[in-house]
Amino acid sequence: MDGKQPSPTRIIHMRGSIRIAGIYLILGALWITFSDKLLAEIVSDKVQFAQISTYKGWGYVFITAWLLYLLIENHTAELAYNEKQLRLITNALPVLISYVDTDRRYRFSNKSYLDWFGEAVNGKSMEESLGKSAYQKISGHVDAVFAGRTVNFEADIPYKNGGTRFVNATYVPDKDTKGRVKGFFALVQDITERRQAQEEIRLWADAIEGCAQGISVVDPASNRILACNPAFANLHDYRVDELVGSPVLSLYAAAELGHVRRQFERADQIGYVRFEATKLRKDGSTFLTQKDVVSVRGDDGFILHRVVTTQDITERKQAEEEIRRLNEELEMRVSERTSQLEAANKELEAFTYSVSHDLRAPLRAIDGFTDILVEEYAPRLDEEGNRLCTVIRKESQRMGTLIDDLLAFSRLGRKEMRTEQIDMKELAEAVFRELYSDEDEKRIDFRIGDIPAVNGDAALIRQVWINLLSNAIKFTSRKKRATIEVGWMEHGSENVYFVRDDGAGFDMEYADKLFGVFQRLHDDKDFEGTGVGLAIAQRVVHRHGGRVWADGREGVGATFYFALPRI
Repeated sequence: MDGKQPSPTRIIHMRGSIRIAGIYLILGALWITFSDKLLAEIVSDKVQFAQISTYKGWGYVFITAWLLYLLIENHTAELAYNEKQLRLITNALPVLISYVDTDRRYRFSNKSYLDWFGEAVNGKSMEESLGKSAYQKISGHVDAVFAGRTVNFEADIPYKNGGTRFVNATYVPDKDTKGRVKGFFALVQDITERRQAQEEIRLWADAIEGCAQGISVVDPASNRILACNPAFANLHDYRVDELVGSPVLSLYAAAELGHVRRQFERADQIGYVRFEATKLRKDGSTFLTQKDVVSVRGDDGFILHRVVTTQDITERKQAEEEIRRLNEELEMRVSERTSQLEAANKELEAFTYSVSHDLRAPLRAIDGFTDILVEEYAPRLDEEGNRLCTVIRKESQRMGTLIDDLLAFSRLGRKEMRTEQIDMKELAEAVFRELYSDEDEKRIDFRIGDIPAVNGDAALIRQVWINLLSNAIKFTSRKKRATIEVGWMEHGSENVYFVRDDGAGFDMEYADKLFGVFQRLHDDKDFEGTGVGLAIAQRVVHRHGGRVWADGREGVGATFYFALPRI
């Protein structure tokens, strides 16, 4: 509106007023013209004529007043109907519509305004209704509309009741016939969700644009590319604009077309497929790809488009093939080495058995002849001779024990395991009762708590308890009162069992030698032994998928641990 032409509403009111005035004018002219002529022809008496003219005038007044009432009532009802229809329309619109006067107070607001603010705003000032922060942000636009300009803007507005919202607003000035602004109409749309959606779309577009994987959108009817990202174009050595609109099947090797069509059809049926296919570059060279196809359906169930991600897996396939080849080569080498190791083990076992068997006969002979020598010729031998005979017998017997332990150690690798659930408490108690003597029973305080069962070979696990408990008894033998404790603890997926004593202990500096074959940390004069027991215990635990270790302190005691998988 520029102030030179009346508004549409003003025109409607003017038309109604002109119609009423016109009808009144026509009726008055007809009444005066024809009623006076008719009366003059009928009545000749001037006094009577004057009286009748007076009555006729009053009749005209009443009739025209009644007609005027009917016309105005009809026009008022029409205006009320139009106003009602206008309010119904404005209340139905999802746009906030209001009218603000020159005092910057709301004079009209639709239902959307009430719903949005949660309170009536009519009669309130804009600052009071919107809040000071929001009003300050839009006050410049309000000043502009009161200056006679139509204003349109978008802004984040911190409303006092609705939080910060992003709105699109249009302010239209309402001018009188002289062009003076007497208020303005405000149309406000809350576009926060739309803006967020646009922002999400932009973020997704940026993500797809910058994605290293090739992404394309394909029309299911024509199989033409509707859109694609730079990564997809780069895979094929094309530009994006060269691919958009082109047939997607032209990018596949001829031998793959039937396979690709079937996969697209399958994606349309079940929604998603993944497959591999050979594709073509612009120069005709090929590369292997992995495709993920998603068929997107609309609300009506029809497929709108297919979203296809493409990944070049040529290098991965080459690496997989190389790994497969290396694995085959490794398996061959392992098989060869296993065969060699089995042969070596057999030779070692044969050698161990042969040596042990060949050594036993001379040892028995040495021990037997020395025994005869002592029995029959002891009187003829001096003290040193008898002592040397005793040493010979003792060492030959020790050598026999060493050979037996060596054979036992070598057999462990060949013994077939029979797995069953083992009551570890019962087994440990039984082993201890077998090992200790009457003298040990008096001096040793043996303690054992509730320890959990384990799966394993009972005979082999028994050997572990024998070796650990016999060590504890042996290394506490010089104490008048000793304590041996058997217990357990939880560690991850393992049960950790331990044997703790307060005997001779050992120096932790040499702990790595404890479980080696023939490795001993104490002199034979102090504690006898062959150095094979702990090596046997370690081999048994390892065969059960466990581990062993020890803690100790010289002169204080030692704790030996072995961990086995929990049931």
